[in-house]
Amino acid sequence: MRTNFSSLEIFSGNVFCLASTHHMNRSQYKVIAQRIFKSENQRIAVEAVIFEGLSSYEAEKRFDVPKGTLSRNVRKYKREVEYLNNVVAA
Repeated sequence: MRTNFSSLEIFSGNVFCLASTHHMNRSQYKVIAQRIFKSENQRIAVEAVIFEGLSSYEAEKRFDVPKGTLSRNVRKYKREVEYLNNVVAA
């Protein structure tokens, strides 16, 4: 079994191939979001901010997320991606 995962990360039974830009694709996002966000509305709203360019304020209104929570959730997701990239780089 190969143990050097310079461009792969095994996480929750899934293998993520990280792009050189260190951004996750939507499929990878969904796996991460399922783990770190309890509410489906929050997962969808953060996805809209990350991938569709909505502002946190607009996404909160559109997806019925409590005011002031979405910016925090976007930061939480970005910290998780940064952590995964650091693990891969180690």
